[in-house]
Amino acid sequence: MVKHFFLKKETVESLGEHFTYYTIQKYVFNLFLKKELTENAFKIYCLLFDRAKVSAMNNYCDENGNIYVYYTYEQFKENMEIKNTSIVSALKLLEEKALIKREKGFNSSRIFLGYVDDGSINRDTD
Repeated sequence: MVKHFFLKKETVESLGEHFTYYTIQKYVFNLFLKKELTENAFKIYCLLFDRAKVSAMNNYCDENGNIYVYYTYEQFKENMEIKNTSIVSALKLLEEKALIKREKGFNSSRIFLGYVDDGSINRDTD
């Protein structure tokens, strides 16, 4: 049974890294709000971005240090309860928006996630 309650500061602090949530770039969220991304494309990007954290820990990087993820159509269907045609459309839209790039392999594709630098991160090295 799921318990519902209001989130308290001490709850977040005590859960620490075990407090799970999806992280998304504001740029991608704004694309969704402006209806430039479909709901399925937005959800798929969220799942891929979440998987990227695990890929980084497992050192799934190409020779340039770019992180890639593996995510099968079966996993998308299981997590989102959608059909292959919806997955194909969503991935195509994400590629058109340069939010992902797929490299086809023998049995699966490596999916690289695009990252938009909107200038909000301070990179001063002084």
